[in-house]
Amino acid sequence: MAAAIALGLPLTLPGSDSTERQKLLSKHGTATWNAPWPNEAKAGATEIEIVREDAKRNEYIYRSRHFEFRSDIRISRSVVNEFSRIFEATWAALAAVPLNHSLTAHKNTSHFVTRLFKSSVGYLQAGGPRGSGGVYKGSTGEVLIPLRSLGVRVVGRRVVLDRESSNETLIHELVHQLTANDQRGVPHWYREGTAEYFSALPYRSGRFSFTNPAEFTLKSLGEPERIDFPNLKSYLNFDRVQFFGADSGVGRGGAANYHRSLLVTTYFFHLDGEGDGARIKDYLKALRKGTPAGKAVELLLDGRSYAQLGEAFAKAWRGKGLRVYFVDKGN
Repeated sequence: MAAAIALGLPLTLPGSDSTERQKLLSKHGTATWNAPWPNEAKAGATEIEIVREDAKRNEYIYRSRHFEFRSDIRISRSVVNEFSRIFEATWAALAAVPLNHSLTAHKNTSHFVTRLFKSSVGYLQAGGPRGSGGVYKGSTGEVLIPLRSLGVRVVGRRVVLDRESSNETLIHELVHQLTANDQRGVPHWYREGTAEYFSALPYRSGRFSFTNPAEFTLKSLGEPERIDFPNLKSYLNFDRVQFFGADSGVGRGGAANYHRSLLVTTYFFHLDGEGDGARIKDYLKALRKGTPAGKAVELLLDGRSYAQLGEAFAKAWRGKGLRVYFVDKGN
């Protein structure tokens, strides 16, 4: 008989006795490497706390269970409660996957901090990149986001929420924030690939679905028939300049590498080997112990050459309707 897990972990894990459940829960209340991959994850109930509303300083602070929202405009409790669900659901999704996430807040803060701005001017002045809908600032551990990116609009003296707004950028940046302590030393394809993976998950009303991962991955990419790749030996070892550069080997640079990172991450999570993510789990364990990425990649290869890995990768995606073409045959 399945048992619901306490500590706010939003999934049901097998095993009715506490000993079995403890094998599947980390000390942080998140799924361990041994837990099953979830079918879904949902935001738990949360009571919004109004920490401060100071009109003189334009400082308004609200908290949900895991997040603190610092705004330069007053927002009603009901609106904060509504948009906080996407934040809490993202936490829940990362807690539910069997990757032993710690999900610990930045330095001495008790909550993950998001700064909200009523205008793009305030967002840009705080360091938000021009043309972006949100950004994670690693130096402070904060996510900066203009309220419009949450679907929040100021109408006269009221702040209202558009429930049909897109959440992909927000989820992407939240994943960076929530996993920052678990991703030291990881290569850029995995760092961006995990953020793309979770932002590609079907989401509705505080609930993420993990079913049909190849399907939601390809849908997120616009269901292309073909994608060009540099050889995997190069790609899996790209440094920052190569990953985000204007030309990363086959043109289009960083934007295309986000798409490639999603395909590679989904492959290692769900399509490689027995489909249980065993190799990438071993890889991540090694990285978290301080093994250099160039050495840890041997655990992804698992005795295969880069050419053999490339063939398996292309075959897996071909079976899902996508042709992978390696422009550089240097595997």
